[in-house]
Amino acid sequence: NSKAYVFYVPGVFHGALLQKFGVRNVALCLSCIISISFGISFFATSITFLVISIGLFGISGIFISTAAATGRHFHGKQGIFLVSIVNVGSGLGGVIFPYVFNYM
Repeated sequence: NSKAYVFYVPGVFHGALLQKFGVRNVALCLSCIISISFGISFFATSITFLVISIGLFGISGIFISTAAATGRHFHGKQGIFLVSIVNVGSGLGGVIFPYVFNYM
């Protein structure tokens, strides 16, 4: 699906922000942006709008920030294992959340 690649488009921009301001500051700001994006997504009329509002502006940056923070603090096999847990967790959340939302 080509829409999934939209999440990685701002990766260069987020990487530059991580280098300049640090992981903690960027993650904090992106968390605020995600909150606003979720509020805006309430008014979404298409999937494309959701991908751009939620994914492009916040989720991709948080995904990159968590991988960068994990990679910086853990090294060797432990770092590889924890980065893989981060990647599996984000995909697993995407599978489980629709069922949780449907239940709610």
